[in-house]
This record gives sequence, C-alpha cells and structure tokens, in this order.
Amino acid sequence: MENRVCYPMINVPEYLIGTVTVPSGGLRPGDVVVVSVADNSIEKNYTQYYASKPTEDTLKGDTLAIVISGGNFEDLVDGRLPDGNPDYTTYVYEEGKTAPVLFLESRVMVYISDDCFSGNVNIGDVVSGVAGENKLSVDGDGLTKLSVEAKHEFRVGGVFGSSFITGNICRVLPSGGAGSGTRSGSLLIWSEGTAAAIVTDAETGDTETISADENGIVEIPDVPFNSPISDKYSSIELSDV
Repeated sequence: MENRVCYPMINVPEYLIGTVTVPSGGLRPGDVVVVSVADNSIEKNYTQYYASKPTEDTLKGDTLAIVISGGNFEDLVDGRLPDGNPDYTTYVYEEGKTAPVLFLESRVMVYISDDCFSGNVNIGDVVSGVAGENKLSVDGDGLTKLSVEAKHEFRVGGVFGSSFITGNICRVLPSGGAGSGTRSGSLLIWSEGTAAAIVTDAETGDTETISADENGIVEIPDVPFNSPISDKYSSIELSDV
C-alpha cells in the first residue's frame, strides 16, 4: 500500500492554496493536476476548480498544482473517524469531495513522499509532470519543474505510528531556465520612424524582417519570459526603411 503525504515546507501566501472538485477515481496527496477551469456545477463559484490530468499541451503552458495532505481524513456518514486505521497517509480524497491543492509557483518548497513519484528520485534530480498521469517523474517535461533538494523521513500513523516513510524536500524552479517548457510572449517595440526590425535567430543564425503595423509597432514573437532575449534572438536591429 502506498503512503502518500505532501505539504508546503514554508509559509505560502493564501493565493497559492486552492481547492478542486475531486474527479472520478479520486485523488491522493502528491497527485499533480491542471487547475484552470472553475467548477460551474457550484452556484456562483469562482474559487473551486476542476482537476484534470496533464496533457502534452498543458504541461508546456500551464502551471501545475499538487494535492496536499490535511483534508483527506476518512469519515463515516455521521462525520466520525473510522476505527482501525490511524495512518492517514493511506487516505484518499473521494470523487465529488473537495481537495486542497498547492499551486507550484517559483521558489515554493514542498515535501513529497517517495510513493508520490513515478519511479525513484534522488537528491539533485529535476522532476516534472507526465502527460496522462497524476504523478511527477524524472522523465517528465513541462513548464513546472522541481528540484529534489534533500531526503526527509516522515512518521506514519499519528501518535500510534512506529514506522517511517521517506520523502523529498523539493523546490519549484523558475519557469524561465527550467528546461524546454518555458513561457514566451511577444516583444512590442515602438520608435519614431521605425518601419521594421531585422532579427537573427540565436540557434540557426537565420535572419527575418518583421514589419511595423499601422501604428508603427513591431511585434517580435516567442521571446522567453524570465530569461535573456539573446536565448532566442542574437540580435535585433531596427530599420527606418
């Protein structure tokens, strides 16, 4: 049986903690999800979201969220906790319930137990999401990447526990420089008399002339966020003809 525990290692601002409606199959701490669409089945809702598995497209453009421990205590119909299982690391968020998530923004430190990963992880590994799965993996790819900083043990079973599981203290890397899954956008340039910009691709050396629009603005596409423009273009020259 898997022991799953996940929680932030630092105080995080309130906006980095959210809630999702648990989908079919349930969720467990350490599951990573894409959170972008509000649950419209809840009247006047704008804070609780649907949780979906990452896809190849969403991995490249969406920040992941990770399900955290704390609200997944099993209960009976009258709200009491069941007898015989003090180990809440085995509990599941059931379909239709509300589960808390932590948005994996840059610099956040989070504890993730070993069973939350797809495969083994070691100190120094960089992990990310996998298309079609809720688990992080060393072989994953995407915008959200985490560095495994240290190993840390966690005692299971509450006050009755006598065994330990191993987990990992992970740090979310900035999206720029985190690998192939970086965000990018357009760079807008305006200078009086500018008719075009000549850009040189940093990788291939190819040049391209981009004309200004009717307002005299040159729009240069695919400029990476949080990293130097020279990562994409080795030079940008303005022209008045």
